This record gives sequence, structure tokens and C-alpha cells, in this order.
Amino acid sequence: MKARAWSSLGVCAAMIVGVVSATEAQTTTDVYKASVHLKGWVRNDTPPPFAKVVIGTTQSLINLALGNDPKTVVPPNVILAILVPVDGNGSLAVFDVSTNNVLAVIGTFVGPAVRTSPTRKVGTYLLPVENVGNASFGLTGGDLMVDAILVQPQGAAAVKANGAMTGWLDLTVTDDTGTHTGAIPITVGKITASHLATVVLP
Repeated sequence: MKARAWSSLGVCAAMIVGVVSATEAQTTTDVYKASVHLKGWVRNDTPPPFAKVVIGTTQSLINLALGNDPKTVVPPNVILAILVPVDGNGSLAVFDVSTNNVLAVIGTFVGPAVRTSPTRKVGTYLLPVENVGNASFGLTGGDLMVDAILVQPQGAAAVKANGAMTGWLDLTVTDDTGTHTGAIPITVGKITASHLATVVLP
């Protein structure tokens, strides 16, 4: 009886492992290499007290999400990515293409897209920004709106996308005068993305 019991347990364990493995194998994610260019405004404390323009780039967004100075050189294997799982919402993230690891998630897109032709979709998405980085450099909140056009044939993943991006970012930066925090209105911005790979993420 004991032998049969252990045998049954072994069969059950094998079935469970098989189910888990099959589930993991089916959890694929489309990776899109993204770039952004944002025009924001920051308070100017020196006369005249008018806000001044600040430009946000792909490099600066990656660095802030990782807790680095925005001017830090980003390694070529680290990219800004839109990650779209087969069964969930896409996210804007910092992604290591050499290890297929997500280094930081900036936010998850929420909103609908509708098909307007056999190869095209349009959508409006809200991107609530998460608290990422550290006490010296980081993103601490915000909401970005993206009006996007997707090139996506029916029954297939999107090939590329582009859109306008506006809203606000709450961030922390540190310089030789100290650490500064605050909200930055983003009045003009754009985001582009092109399909890079389909991977299975851990």
C-alpha cells in the first residue's frame, strides 16, 4: 500500500509539474523597443519667476527609473520597452535584452484600442506612473495619457506604434544644490515603439 501511495504521489507531482511547465511555456510577452521625447516645465526660483522648459529623453527616463542620474550613459543592452503579455495589459518598463529581465516597471497601460482597418488600431491609454528609483533619483508618481496608432495586422502582434504623450510626472533629482522633488507638467511628448522580440519572461 505504501508503495502504491508513493507511486500515486509521484504521478500527482509529475502532473502538477507538467501543468506548471505548460502554463509557463504559454506565458509569452511581446517586447517593443520604445523611445520617448517629452517637453515639460519646471519652476524657476530665480527672477523672473517663470517656469523653464526641461526635456525628457529615453535615456533620462531609463536612468530615473533605475535610480541613476539622468545624464548617466545607458548600456546598450538596457532599453526602454513596452512589454505586452498575451493575457494582460502592456507596461512601460526598463528591460535588459541580454538577460530578458525586467529591471523596473514605470507603469501599466490602461485603456481601449479599436480596429480601424485590417492593419491598424487606434487607442487612448492612461499610464499611471509607479514609484521607482531611489531617494536621490527616481519617479514618484504621475499620470501620462497616450493617444496611439498601432500597425497591427489581424490575428497578429502589433508591428510598431507611435503616439502623443502628455500629462505630468512627479520626480526626484539631486544636484550640487541638494535634492529636489516636484511635479512636472508634460505639455508635448511623443512615444514610438517597434517590435523587437517575443520572449517568455520569468
